[in-house]
Amino acid sequence: MRNTILHLFAWMVGMAVALMGAAAAPAFAQDSIVISNIARIEWQAQGKSLSTMSNRVDLVVDLTPPPVSLTTYQFAKGQGTLLNVPATACQGSGGLQALPLEGVWAGTNLSPAQLE
Repeated sequence: MRNTILHLFAWMVGMAVALMGAAAAPAFAQDSIVISNIARIEWQAQGKSLSTMSNRVDLVVDLTPPPVSLTTYQFAKGQGTLLNVPATACQGSGGLQALPLEGVWAGTNLSPAQLE
């Protein structure tokens, strides 16, 4: 019985090591992928079934992550540095969207703001 438990434990450790090794293996990253499509149209004309294929359309999808930046500020009470703080914005599919300060920060002067 003890021998069976030791074998089972050794098997579990071996599987864990194999899985960790597989997870740590370097992946071959692609910069882009191509999605291809050929449409088909079917219709009835004069009692006949007709169909045709369209031209092939290839879409190249860029998988390179966009650059990311984050600048953080903390409002200060009393002493702090006076800086002009740019408006908070969010980049989405519709472009850059301005986000007003809300809640307890609504109406806070950002030009200049007292920061630390």
